[in-house]
Amino acid sequence: MELPTRAKSKLDRLVDAENEAFDLLNATQRRLSDLNRALGTAPSDVTPEIEAEIARLSARRDELGARHRARADLNSALRLWLNQTRSPLEDARPVKAAPRTGETISDAVLRLRQRHAVLTQERIKVMRASIPKEDLKNAVSQYVKSLSQRGAPRISAEHGKSLEVIFSANDTWSDQGITKKLPAVLAWFDPATLEARLIAAVDAAPDAFALSAAERQEMLAGIEAELLQGEMEEEALIALSEAAEAPIMRRINADARAVLGVQLAGTKSSKPQRVRAA
Repeated sequence: MELPTRAKSKLDRLVDAENEAFDLLNATQRRLSDLNRALGTAPSDVTPEIEAEIARLSARRDELGARHRARADLNSALRLWLNQTRSPLEDARPVKAAPRTGETISDAVLRLRQRHAVLTQERIKVMRASIPKEDLKNAVSQYVKSLSQRGAPRISAEHGKSLEVIFSANDTWSDQGITKKLPAVLAWFDPATLEARLIAAVDAAPDAFALSAAERQEMLAGIEAELLQGEMEEEALIALSEAAEAPIMRRINADARAVLGVQLAGTKSSKPQRVRAA
């Protein structure tokens, strides 16, 4: 996947940051090894100083190790996304973000991440939404109508032979079993009763959060738009933290489009409306 120039430069910087963290980690580990060797032969009066430095560098090594893993995992996720993306990419319109009054950059990033968590849960809820009962009842009517057509028998009569009434269910009974074949016969025999019983079952089911197909699609689109907008604002704030030499680590699962500042070619940018909890 060929990246736009600005995005390629951003990815190169992220890879450089990963490599720098790796080099710092190795340098710290080498210094620790030297100190541990020196500890065995050091005079007793300098031993406490060496032990204190070992303790400090051990904590530093753990910090650098976590930083390197986070950067390496993020870059791996970005490369995976790029490998899986088949559409051409173009630069997205830059997003400006700044902390609110009284906020630090870290506070602003935390606020956006908390909103991201809320939206993620809301997306799960919307994706799992039930079908409204009225829509289910319409589907029941279509289902029974279709079944009644498939359940009709074949009647065969010839001179000198007995009348044969053959239900299609008998032809391939082993294919789908009685649970698939019998409803078709029942629908042909008495479609009104079968439909009424099924609709009664729908009415008797507990009420649940439900959305029509159009409502579900609209809500998911709104959530996705706000999620992406929030991630782009978060990335802008992280860039501010880096400029202030107090870098905030990116989330490993950050949206690659936000991190790299790209979008699928031809994507129309639209300002998302805030999604209210359903």
